[in-house]
Amino acid sequence: MMAEQAALLFPPARWQVGVVGMVGSAALSFVHSRPLADWAYGDLAAVSAEFRQSMLTVGILVAAVAAFAPSTFAGPREVHAPLGSPRRGAQLAVATIGFVAATSAVGLTLGLLPTVWSTISNATWGSLDAAAIVSGYAALLAYAALGVLLGCVLPTYAAVPVAAAAAYVLLFSTGAFAPVFQFDIISGLVVPTDLSLGRTAFFLGTAVSLGIATSAWLRMRTVSDLRAPAAAVVVAVLPVALVFLLGRSYGGALVEGDTAAPVCADTVGPEVCVHPARDVMLAPLAGAVDTLATGVGPQILPPGVVYDASVTVPEGEADYVLHLQAQETDWLETAIGDLATDASGLGTCIGLGDDESQGFATSSAAAAWMMENAGFDPQPLLQVPDASEEYDALRRTPDPASAIERDLSALRGCRGTSFG
Repeated sequence: MMAEQAALLFPPARWQVGVVGMVGSAALSFVHSRPLADWAYGDLAAVSAEFRQSMLTVGILVAAVAAFAPSTFAGPREVHAPLGSPRRGAQLAVATIGFVAATSAVGLTLGLLPTVWSTISNATWGSLDAAAIVSGYAALLAYAALGVLLGCVLPTYAAVPVAAAAAYVLLFSTGAFAPVFQFDIISGLVVPTDLSLGRTAFFLGTAVSLGIATSAWLRMRTVSDLRAPAAAVVVAVLPVALVFLLGRSYGGALVEGDTAAPVCADTVGPEVCVHPARDVMLAPLAGAVDTLATGVGPQILPPGVVYDASVTVPEGEADYVLHLQAQETDWLETAIGDLATDASGLGTCIGLGDDESQGFATSSAAAAWMMENAGFDPQPLLQVPDASEEYDALRRTPDPASAIERDLSALRGCRGTSFG
């Protein structure tokens, strides 16, 4: 009796399987999530999404480890039971899938813990998305179930690479039930709770269906005939495949704006507004915008509102929109560069794509001069032919701001003439 109870808790798989699953998941999730700890602010939405997005690497490992786990018992020749005796199918399937999923989940948690702790410590707004986090663990369980099934129906030497390849291919899937999204989630965006719960239900259902298929295979397999267990596997897996395909045609939004009210600061030029999760970025950003507006004047950078792109803004209310690159150490320089690019017409030139035109060179020179006035390096904006010459010519004029203002309309249309 004690032996039977132990068999339910500890599957007949080598202890190394658990170690590899735990350590590997911890290492991969840590490496994948580590950059979030260096962001300019603590983003709880992004760290919540990391429980799902870590499957980019962890999912492949879990599937491969799970495919190896049944290697000691899955083959039909490994059955040492007397004829007519009941075979353990469900117990083996549950124990093996549970063991791989549990050890890998512990590893995932340990790997993400440093980043989660750092982000929570630095965050000033929002909370963790429990529904998104749970859906990530549910996806990990589904990966484990997929690997164990493949480990049972295929020889180990084939099952491991096939499981890893299948997990890799799933990374490119789209729709409501794709294991990972093809985009990042940051504060300002949120996965609808109903969708996260639906994804969790799908992944749990997938794990159950794959577990049933594994159980049927283990109970029905024989040395001479695999047709009946193969048919049982198809019957169990087919509904999952159909639901997954239906999810590809999901017409709802995978993400939506969180409608949080922005926090704002006045400058001598435009007002600056950011998402409340990024409030620690507001003071340095507003200070840089103030310096820029003071240096170039109200004609070049008129009053208005500069919005952080993660803020949900009614159409037409934003005079400037900045995509703040909070993951970069030079995010402030990039933000002011984007603002200068917009104000000088360089953005229009980039859209047109003719980097050898005179308009491109003069708009680049104007944007570089604005960057210099804000206290940043102008060189990154002087990368097209003749831009450096135009920049030098602009600096030699008695009043560069007036020179830009006289040609401002043409500059913003990428039709500026030489400053020389």
